[in-house]
Amino acid sequence: MKPSTLIALLAAVWLINAGVSANAAMDSADLEAAGKANPEFAAAVAAIEDERWLRAVHLREQVVEARPWDDDAHTLLGFSQRRLGRYMQAFRHYRRALDLNPYHRGAMEYLGEAYLETRDKRGAQDMLQRLAAACRRDEGLACSQAPHCPEWHQLRAAIANGIGNPIARRW
Repeated sequence: MKPSTLIALLAAVWLINAGVSANAAMDSADLEAAGKANPEFAAAVAAIEDERWLRAVHLREQVVEARPWDDDAHTLLGFSQRRLGRYMQAFRHYRRALDLNPYHRGAMEYLGEAYLETRDKRGAQDMLQRLAAACRRDEGLACSQAPHCPEWHQLRAAIANGIGNPIARRW
């Protein structure tokens, strides 16, 4: 998922938590409203936009500590950890997000990408199948129909193109 999509997801989560109406397309006014509602959100957005992953990890860890049930916080913490090459921690947070919400499409996509980056194509394929089932469920599609959700398409393209920064495992 692109950093801009991640920021939009993060904004939606904070807007919902702050009681502000969230739309699929967020503009700068939405981001500003979310930032005013929660200064930590504004700092997290800035850290992600600037690719300051250590700062993003620190902010997400605070959220996870205060809200251990927050599947989005675990997903975003996993994303930030992954960007730092901390795959063991990333896998732990993605799996925790999926324990909390077995249908969290963002966590499934990111976990699939993490599998690709650690040269586990089978794990990525398994996550793609799980993601397809979750998308079909959310979209009310039959098992034979291809899902339309962007997370599935992005992971599918990454697998097809061999995208992922293949690196040595760091754990």
